[in-house]
Amino acid sequence: MAILVPGICGPRASVCCLVTSVWGIVMLLIMGICLRFDAVAFIEDLPIPEPKDYTPDTLHETYVQASNNCFIAAGIYVAFLGFSMWQRREYNKAEFRMN
Repeated sequence: MAILVPGICGPRASVCCLVTSVWGIVMLLIMGICLRFDAVAFIEDLPIPEPKDYTPDTLHETYVQASNNCFIAAGIYVAFLGFSMWQRREYNKAEFRMN
């Protein structure tokens, strides 16, 4: 008798999602921290207005907005990590019951 697992993705896909989630969380947190401290390396990736229209304050606000976006995306990855961990745990329980 087969035991049905309420899974959306398979056991290998859940491990892949776990690894991808951890990598995304770390990467986005580092980027968010660097953007919060106005790292010059990200200046080309920011939507900066025309040179005549911006001041240092608007440039800082642009960095802060990009930093907030990174932290929000990291939070979404945390939710995805939780989902992947749940899927992996369900498959581990099913494998234990089958043995």
